Amino acid sequence: YLAGWHGGRARPRMGNAISRELELAQAQVKKLSSDVSRLTAALSASNVKLGTAESKAHLVTQYQAELEKTRQELNVMSGDLLQARRDASSLSLVSQQLREVKASEKVRYEELNSLQAEMQRTKEQLEHVFGELKFA
Repeated sequence: YLAGWHGGRARPRMGNAISRELELAQAQVKKLSSDVSRLTAALSASNVKLGTAESKAHLVTQYQAELEKTRQELNVMSGDLLQARRDASSLSLVSQQLREVKASEKVRYEELNSLQAEMQRTKEQLEHVFGELKFA
């Protein structure tokens, strides 16, 4: 039954009130439908933004992992560089020692040549002395 409808005739007072209530309800439904549509659109936009933010968060996580890996590689390289510097310093020291050994070797070689020349002179003198003694 419709409120205010009786025997095929509308009751004027109740009909106006019901009509007014129906209009108000329809307006409220229309407003609520509009609000639902607006909120649905806003929710959809928020979902898109959330998806974008999640994608960016995933990228940030990947970048952080790559950054950490790069930092670890940098630490290893820094250690290698430090060792290379130490080696270079040692190499410089070894090079200096090698130059000193070569210089010392040159001096010894010259001394050896001098001794060999002196031995040759002494040998020649001895041969001369023996030769004179032989004929004497």
